[in-house]
Amino acid sequence: TASLSNYLIQIGQDNETIQLRSFVQSLLGMHLPATTSSSSPNNNNQQCMRMTTPDPTTAAFYAQALYAKTNGRRPDDAYLAARAMSLKGEGKRAIWILDKSGLIGFGVGTGDH
Repeated sequence: TASLSNYLIQIGQDNETIQLRSFVQSLLGMHLPATTSSSSPNNNNQQCMRMTTPDPTTAAFYAQALYAKTNGRRPDDAYLAARAMSLKGEGKRAIWILDKSGLIGFGVGTGDH
């Protein structure tokens, strides 16, 4: 399981994907660490900011792009895509994404449904 964990950490860790993931999180109104200019570079006291969008369609579009970019191999990206689909009113697609990613169901999660 350690090698699987390391593998999942490596998927989607390029700068572009990380920025896309943060953007999707902000569109979904999730709490994000705020970048603060502090005198200490090792300051672990991060403040959180909350961003929202009145248009879940935008969140769904970018969440689907993120999910596709990482080929559905990251459970956190699958969750973001499912959450966006749900907020957009596409509950069946949200459930399909969660099932395909193995996050719900009977533990199959093969992705070949």
